[in-house]
Amino acid sequence: MGLCGAPYRRPAHEPALRSITDVAAYAATRMPATYAAVTAALTQAAASVPDFRPATQLDVGGGTGAAIWAATAIWPSLRQLTLIERDPA
Repeated sequence: MGLCGAPYRRPAHEPALRSITDVAAYAATRMPATYAAVTAALTQAAASVPDFRPATQLDVGGGTGAAIWAATAIWPSLRQLTLIERDPA
């Protein structure tokens, strides 16, 4: 059980974000942290392989797109970006 006795996991068919308020709250709270964490990891990756110039990126479960934004900041060589997210919101 999660906080307040609510189940931590939900059925796959049940949307995680049920309203525009949920979407805004999720983006406001998760996106900055996700962007910072991905930027830190990709900065280290870029430093360890300095000649790496990716042209494509696939992000499965991409949420707000923070990982793609971080990657394009690190690697301006990215030209084709694909983000797959099951939650349309």
